[in-house]
Formats: sequence, C-alpha cells, structure tokens
Amino acid sequence: MAHGERGSIQVRAWHSEERARLIIESIRDYAIFMLDPEGRVESWNPGAERIKGWTAPEILGRHFRAFYPEVDARAGVPERALQEAARLGQYQEEGWRVRKGGARFWADVTITALRGPDGRLEGFAKVTRDLTERVELESQRLQLGREREVNRARDQFLSLAAHELKTPLTALRLQIDAALRDAAAAGPVLSERLRRADHGVQRLASLADDLLDVTRLATGRFMVVPRPMDLAAAAREVVRRERAAALSSREVLLAADTPVPGRWDPARLDRLIAHLLSNALRYGGAQPVQVAVWAQGGTACLSVRDHGPTILPAARRRIFQRFDGVPDRSDGGFGLGLYLVAEIAAAHGGQAAVEDAPGGGTVFTVRLPLEPAPPRAADP
Repeated sequence: MAHGERGSIQVRAWHSEERARLIIESIRDYAIFMLDPEGRVESWNPGAERIKGWTAPEILGRHFRAFYPEVDARAGVPERALQEAARLGQYQEEGWRVRKGGARFWADVTITALRGPDGRLEGFAKVTRDLTERVELESQRLQLGREREVNRARDQFLSLAAHELKTPLTALRLQIDAALRDAAAAGPVLSERLRRADHGVQRLASLADDLLDVTRLATGRFMVVPRPMDLAAAAREVVRRERAAALSSREVLLAADTPVPGRWDPARLDRLIAHLLSNALRYGGAQPVQVAVWAQGGTACLSVRDHGPTILPAARRRIFQRFDGVPDRSDGGFGLGLYLVAEIAAAHGGQAAVEDAPGGGTVFTVRLPLEPAPPRAADP
C-alpha cells in the first residue's frame, strides 16, 4: 500500500472517530461512557453528567460501582455485570442507580464488551437511560387503579348492605306501628318507648337510603324527577316530624309562611332538608336552630342556621365531600348527610354553601332554580 493511500485511510479513520465523538457528546438524554476492563470510568459525555450529576474531572478514573446503591455495590453486583458482558458480549438490565449526592433513580442499563482484533478485552461501553419518570407514572397509574377498585368494592358493599337492611327494617316498622296502636290503651310509658324505637328504626332506614344514594351517585344512576311542589311546605313538614319525634331538646324556629312554589323532586328535597336540620340539631349548640325559606328572583332559598362551633376555612372546603366532611360537622358517623345535600342541590341545578353566621354559629344555604332543571344522572 502506498504511503499516500495509507495516510488517506488514517485521515478517514480519524474523521470517523471524530464524528462519533461529536455525536456522543451531543447526546444529553443518555449517559454514554467508556470503562476500562476493570470497570474504571475512562470517558464521560454531557448526558452522563446531566443524568448522574458528576462532572468528568470528578468521576474519571473511579470505579463505576459508585453508580450503584451501597447494598448492591457491597454484594458485587457491578463486577457480575461486567463478567456477564464479557462472557455474552452484552449485558442489559433495569434497576436502581445512584446520582451524585445519593439520590436514587430507575435506570435502563446496557453494557457492551469491546474487544480488539485479536479478541482481547479492551474495555466496555456503557449506556444508561433514566426511566424514573416512566416508573413514577406507572406507579401512579397502578395506585389509581387500586383506589378505583377499592372504591368500586366499597360501593358494591354499601349497596348490598343497604338492600339487606331495607327488608328487615320494613318488617320491623310494620310491627312497631301495630304495637303502637295496641299500646294506646296500655299507658303513656309503653307508647313513649315504642315511639322512640320507631324513631330509631326510621333513622336506620334513612341511613340505608343514604347508602343507596351514595352508590347511585358513584355509578351515575342517581336521578331526580321534578314535580310541582312548595319548598316552604316541605320545610314545614320536616320540622313537624322533628318536633313530633321530640328527641331533641333544641327548639326549631321556622320562617316559611310564604309559599315558594317550584318544580323539584319532593322526596329528594325532603331528604336534603332533613339532613341539614339533623346536622344543625346534632352539632349546633344549645340555642334554637333557625330554618328559613324564601324566594329571591328566580331562585328558591333555604337556610339552616345554628350556634355551633365555627368551621375553619380549610375544613369548609371539604365539608360536602363523600365520607369526609368535618369530624364535628358531619351528619351521622359516615359523613354522608352533607355530601348528599350538595349532590341533591347540584342534581337540581342548584348549589349548597356554608358560611359563618353573624354573631356566631354557622349557616348552611341551599339555592335552587325555580324553573325545572333537566333530569340528569349525577356524574360518577
């Protein structure tokens, strides 16, 4: 081979190596570097510095076990990786690696053995890709899936439990009604006991209905059927029932003398008013509870004011949430009542709100459009 031709080949080889070096140095999404046969770092591209955190002067000459968690480094995992790469030509895995400072990240690693023309091992090329973001997204997806499955199982259980409760409660109420009729002549003590028992059964039946509504809301099967009704008359009926039960020493002051007609679902609004009144009587202090109904423009308004403790702003934001509410302000032990208040109002195109009452206490206000909202199922 002529001297000039040999020189030309050497120039082309140099240019090829230079292009390869420039390409590697331009890559920032992958850590690409060389190791000597013992595993010491011989080169370091900008991607390696970005992913692993070390600069070239800090890492060149150090053994690549510095990139492994301490437990793996002590167990000889780096050395076994090099042995596998030397034996098979290439070694690939995903696992935890360590950045400068000790922070861990999930990496996809490929180690390729480099051999000379005579087959002698000259070192290794190592490529590392940071997959931490992908792994975190996958973990979040799995967690969300688990939470959805837990919620689905819970809703199924609540629906089943509520249905199972309804049958014996209905039979028990029939028996109590018959006993109340027979007890009229037996004296006031027995009648009072039966009346209290009947009130307890009614509360259990109401809880079963709440559980059914919660599962309907979760599955998009909660419907409202608007019919002409008077909101003021509905409030008077709920207050009358509470007074007839006479199980609360709190007085209820009602301002609902003027009819407020509209088109709403009577059964749903009865439950809405009952939940607000029950919440106020349970947690509203010793002073009277004030209930008011009025019309304002094209809106029907219902307010229930108590003199209980002030609700903090942070708690106010979640008081209408399902199974959450506020420990001192949830209707019953499940945090369902106020959640259902908000959902029933929303199903009618209205809204529920809570704020501090002037002079102390809390006022819950529900606003409903007088014109009928289109029947809809609540969003699951």
